[in-house]
Amino acid sequence: MVSTIVLCSLQANAVEHTGTVGNILPPDSRPCLFFTITGVSQADPVTPSSNWFAIRQSQNGYKETFTLLLAAKLTGQPVTVSTTGAVVTECGHAGILYAYYAS
Repeated sequence: MVSTIVLCSLQANAVEHTGTVGNILPPDSRPCLFFTITGVSQADPVTPSSNWFAIRQSQNGYKETFTLLLAAKLTGQPVTVSTTGAVVTECGHAGILYAYYAS
């Protein structure tokens, strides 16, 4: 019998939040989409005074994540987002690793 072990690692500082989408701001002079989750006062400890999340336009799945956030905002469907544990340097806010509809 052969056993297989699969290990998945997230960033050590990653934080997960679930809630409805608050504000969504499309890219401005910075190449990022910005959004908030209602009730979240701190997106990630790396940005202690900010409740904003950022997604780079060059991030894999950017368009799909933007679409998911817009649909969730319009329908009131809660989402779960996980941060990367790092600041998106060119945007100044917590980056996200993934987002999905919460059940």
